[in-house]
Amino acid sequence: MSFIQLTNSFSRPELDMLICHVVRRKSVMQAAFNNLKHDQFLPDVEMIYKLVWVVAREFFEMHKTPIPEPAMRASIDKKREDNPEYFGGDILASVLATVELIYGVGEHDLIDSYGIELLKRFLGERKIGVQLIRAAQTGALERKHLWEIIDTANKIDSLTSLPTVFPFSTNTGPLIGIKPREPTGITFLDVMMNGGPRKGELYGFLAPSGGGKTTLANQLAVSYALSGKHIMFFSYEQPPDNEYMVPVYACVAQADRRKFEKIMKWNGDMSFLSEQERERFERLSKIINEQLHYKDMTRGACTGAEQIKVLVEQEQNELGIKVDAVIVDWFLPMATRSYDSLELGYGKRKDLRSHMQEQVDRLKIICVELDVWGWLTHQLNLTEGSKKNKVLEFNEAAELKSFAWWMNGCFVLSKMDDEGMAPLNFSKARSAKTNKIVIKLLGEIATFVEATNMVFDSRQKRFVERGTENNIPKANAESRRDRDRTDYEGNVGAVRT
Repeated sequence: MSFIQLTNSFSRPELDMLICHVVRRKSVMQAAFNNLKHDQFLPDVEMIYKLVWVVAREFFEMHKTPIPEPAMRASIDKKREDNPEYFGGDILASVLATVELIYGVGEHDLIDSYGIELLKRFLGERKIGVQLIRAAQTGALERKHLWEIIDTANKIDSLTSLPTVFPFSTNTGPLIGIKPREPTGITFLDVMMNGGPRKGELYGFLAPSGGGKTTLANQLAVSYALSGKHIMFFSYEQPPDNEYMVPVYACVAQADRRKFEKIMKWNGDMSFLSEQERERFERLSKIINEQLHYKDMTRGACTGAEQIKVLVEQEQNELGIKVDAVIVDWFLPMATRSYDSLELGYGKRKDLRSHMQEQVDRLKIICVELDVWGWLTHQLNLTEGSKKNKVLEFNEAAELKSFAWWMNGCFVLSKMDDEGMAPLNFSKARSAKTNKIVIKLLGEIATFVEATNMVFDSRQKRFVERGTENNIPKANAESRRDRDRTDYEGNVGAVRT
């Protein structure tokens, strides 16, 4: 009887979540500090987890706080230098992959009570496993030993108010887990999010005035709806009337938006569309109408995040559907109008920015409660940066009176050039690492596409066709001294596909 067979009920995803909790959550780390020993991990099979736990434990012992990702990576590098033979083969790559997993899990998946539950199960199973092995080795595996094992499980159960899942139950499984990513259908967004968003996550999209916030939000809604998902779209900037829906129709039909403006003007005359455009529009608009639910939030009282939750639940109950995503366009009117409706009492005032942060925090919780993923658009004023019209980085965007820092992920779209091209940056929450691509606005059909055949030349300050960048003349001395040059400086290269 092997030790691995005895612990089959503790799945690998659960072990991943256990390590995530004991490394990142202080209360779980404290509970594990004196109970979780490095020799309790299985030899060879769980060597990577053992190493990560040892590093996290050493840091906690010294600083009394969970170890941040940079410190984790630095400690691993130091151990690799001191013990090169330990990191042979693919060990280092496996360790770094585990570190990436640990710090890539969203905050909503790290629930202290669940971490404690996993810790109890892990410790309990290892203790029970040791009892079984000793009984089997001595040839004395009798009924009394089984009662002793059950007694051990009951004692573990009594340590906290949470129930311990008995390791031999057929109904064992994680209380929560890392949910699968759901592709939005917009390739460049899905690539940047490593496959798409997860239910319970909240993402931000920041762009300057006229930067395409509503266009991308509608493109996202249309694309996701075509996959059979239900989306609720809350419009706080302008009512979703005929004029507002023209770009949506253009996106669905992949037709020039000016044609739909004529259609609206001439009472629904579809003769302006080509046969292919009309067939596509008629085929897909029925799906869009059934799956995409617009809400006009420009009128009436506004109570912010709580109002969104009420309306989603109401829509689900009335239509008998399950809403999968919530889009808010855009966040500032929602926050300011809900702020104005606050009844704080005479002489009391509340800071608008703190109210905005509270609204974001509440929306994150609502996404978990409703089992949806959320998308918020928000406007940035480029003149607040150190350079006007510069390419915004994530950390700068987070400080420009925005909510970016507390999102599961944030997209920052800088100002477009004359050809409708702009850099799009993406970063996970509280991480300075960004993915960057260039996207192009096809204004006539109100759609963004990835500019896969273009690169940006910092010397000419314009996009050029891929393959011709080596033929561009070198910058002269005067341009090298130009301090107002774009932040693309030094970043010429093929756009990620």
